[in-house]
Amino acid sequence: MECPRFLPRDIDIAALYAARPELLGLSEELGFVADARVESIPGVRHSVLYLLESGNFRVRCDVHYDDLRFNHCIPFKNRILVDRPTLPLAELLMSKLQIENVALKDILSLQMLLSEHALGSGDWETINREQILYLCLNDWGLCRTTVQNLRRLIGETEKWFLGSTTERALVLDRARSLMQMLENSPKSLRWRLRAYLDKIVPFVPRFTEVDDFGVTVRSPLEKKK
Repeated sequence: MECPRFLPRDIDIAALYAARPELLGLSEELGFVADARVESIPGVRHSVLYLLESGNFRVRCDVHYDDLRFNHCIPFKNRILVDRPTLPLAELLMSKLQIENVALKDILSLQMLLSEHALGSGDWETINREQILYLCLNDWGLCRTTVQNLRRLIGETEKWFLGSTTERALVLDRARSLMQMLENSPKSLRWRLRAYLDKIVPFVPRFTEVDDFGVTVRSPLEKKK
């Protein structure tokens, strides 16, 4: 929705966990079927909904409650009303930058966001760099992955880009600017201690993966079976 020139490939909904019963009730009225396997797992704040057509699953919808939790955690509970109809652009960008071993489809999403929206100090049609700094400078692991993915984004964009030359330059400039801000900003004592500990206990992120076969908690270093 924030990139109207590009068609989304899937549906993701951000919601408050407190509104989960109402949301599931509404989705059922609209013809969606909740995956009972996911709903039955204690502690998993995630719903998977399917829309049936002629007995087959046509649309999959993932519902994220209170935060976006992939390799790291991007909380949105207190910022869900900052922008509509989507989450704020900073959280949308970080939903991709938090992914360890980011895929090419995620690189494409990052390119779309950065080609359409500038970095700024607010949330109105801009990517709030202050919010990104707040998230990353309080979490060494998230900052590490974010910088790593920005570097990857820059390298991929230099090799290929589906838009114009002008848009490519915007993406590269904004990605480099954000990476430099993260690298040069003063870090908290907690951040620096975790960076030091990484030399002793290397950081291995784990995440909850919800696919059509159920829920798996694993490290991105582990291969899928």
